[in-house]
Amino acid sequence: MLAISINRYFAIHIPLRAKLIFSRQNVAIIIVLIWIASFGAISPLLYQRRKTVRTLISLVIIFGVCWLPYYVVNIC
Repeated sequence: MLAISINRYFAIHIPLRAKLIFSRQNVAIIIVLIWIASFGAISPLLYQRRKTVRTLISLVIIFGVCWLPYYVVNIC
């Protein structure tokens, strides 16, 4: 949702340059950076609540595995 919001913001404010900025490769990089930032945001929790974090990490991994084929087909 964050990547879509960023894309829509640029499409409205600078529509002519938005197509150049948001190529398939750049979109893939943006999505990877958002995932890295998300994992970085929860990393301090790793030392506080191990069971909760373990559950959260397994949920994220399962979500990624389930949706990976969809993103691979549509982005590549």
